[in-house]
Amino acid sequence: MLLVFLAALAGAEPLVLNVPTDVGEVIVDCGGATKNRYPVMNGHATISPALRNDCKIIFAKKVAVLSGGGAYNCTMNGCTKASAPKIDTKPGEVAVRLDASSRATAMEITCDGGYRQRTVVADGGSTFQGVPDGGCTLNFKGGAPAKFRPITPGAWDCHFEGTVAVCKKL
Repeated sequence: MLLVFLAALAGAEPLVLNVPTDVGEVIVDCGGATKNRYPVMNGHATISPALRNDCKIIFAKKVAVLSGGGAYNCTMNGCTKASAPKIDTKPGEVAVRLDASSRATAMEITCDGGYRQRTVVADGGSTFQGVPDGGCTLNFKGGAPAKFRPITPGAWDCHFEGTVAVCKKL
């Protein structure tokens, strides 16, 4: 959250700002390349020495704590994981969508009955045709090697936690 207003203050005593409790820090921009940051403690930020020029006071508010990759929709009140467009699949088809942080360059599905197909990752995913329903493993190639099992026909979202593939059927 950025709230900007001008402060035209002069004098030797420090400037004390009473700010909303959800503001995490105050950023002072008096022009030029330097912007000073001041922590907010108990709803107050103390700026010393006092400002001598017209300066912008910017409130920074923490709205979320995030980990991992992916897309998020954020507002002043928080962030939620962005939902990707629905993927329609045909019978026997596996569509895999990877998060933006994935380094996989290819994927391969192998199944207990001998099915094996490899595809190149393009536009953040791959599609496999003629996949049997059961006993199949999805292997990620390029980047850190990872596997996910069981993979069945349908649409899947996958991301990585370290070298572990985590996939969710859509």
